[in-house]
Order: sequence, then C-alpha cells, then structure tokens
Amino acid sequence: MLNARVATLALLGFLVMGVAYAADTSENASDEIAGPAQVEIFGPVPVEAQPEVAAEDQAPVAVEAALDEGTSAENVVRASVTTNIVDREPVDSVDTVTNEQDLIFFFTEIANLAGGTITHRWEYNGEIMAEVPLEIGGSRWRTHSSKRLFKGWIGEWTVSVVDASGQVLRSVSFNYVPSGTPASIDED
Repeated sequence: MLNARVATLALLGFLVMGVAYAADTSENASDEIAGPAQVEIFGPVPVEAQPEVAAEDQAPVAVEAALDEGTSAENVVRASVTTNIVDREPVDSVDTVTNEQDLIFFFTEIANLAGGTITHRWEYNGEIMAEVPLEIGGSRWRTHSSKRLFKGWIGEWTVSVVDASGQVLRSVSFNYVPSGTPASIDED
C-alpha cells in the first residue's frame, strides 16, 4: 500500500515538471520501476546495522504522533546538494551548478526518526517542483532524492527536508546557472 502511494507521488512529480526519483540506499534495493521508466524507487539502507522491527509491531498512528511532536533540525545530521552519489555518499557539495549538469541529487543523513517518513521538497522560484517521500528505516539513516532539471530552469533552487507534520527541518539552496558560469563545488 505504501509503495503504491510512493509510486503515485513519484509519477505525479514526473508529470508535473521534470523527473524526480527517490533512492533510499539499500542492501535490499529493488530495481522495480514505479511508473514511467525514468522514475525509480529503491528500498532503504541503514547507516549502521539496526535490529529488525516488524511493521505490524508498530502502531502507525503512534509513530506519526511521535514524529509530529519530536522532530527538530537536530534530526538532520547532514544535508547536501551534490552532483552524484557513490557508495551511498555524496561525491561533493555544491551551491552553484551550470545547466550542463541536468541531474542533481539531495543527500540527507537522518537520526532518531526510525519508522517515520521525511519528504525532500524541491522548490524553484518559490514553486514546489517535486516532493519525494522517503521512509526512515533505522536510527541513523542515509537517503537521497534527485531532480532532473531543464536547461531553462535558471535561478535559485531550494531543497528542504520536511517531517510528517510539514515542519521544515533543514533547507539547502543552490544556484542553477547558464553554461560558462563558474560552478562552485566543494570536494568532500
């Protein structure tokens, strides 16, 4: 049921403007395509080994209530706009990208929100371009989403980590500039 909701939201994001896909890096990653061929949803992977907890052992309402009351910016350990993800880590951290790069990633490491969901909200010129829900499967969890950008979408972009209640936990901005403009990349 949840996978169907995620697939529907991913498809909606694709149809509205551009392509967004979410990837929770996972040892149990699925190559299953959800919707159009360009939209991919993968299963989650913990940063460190976590004890198995059966979903039926948890009351969904209790988890949502705990997240709504207990989330804060401190739950976001790392958040970075990057040009690629390799071995479940961002390869760099960017604040300016030229429009020669049409696929951008948003990486987050989340702490103490196991069993909940966060959303990566991609905004351009104050308009929401994509919202990508991501399940958090452990007490320390790395995850990422990506957005394919059209060359004409020049300007400031903001990607936010949003909790289940709609509270923004962290936002990161980057400038998408025409080709020939120097890019700003910090190697990690």
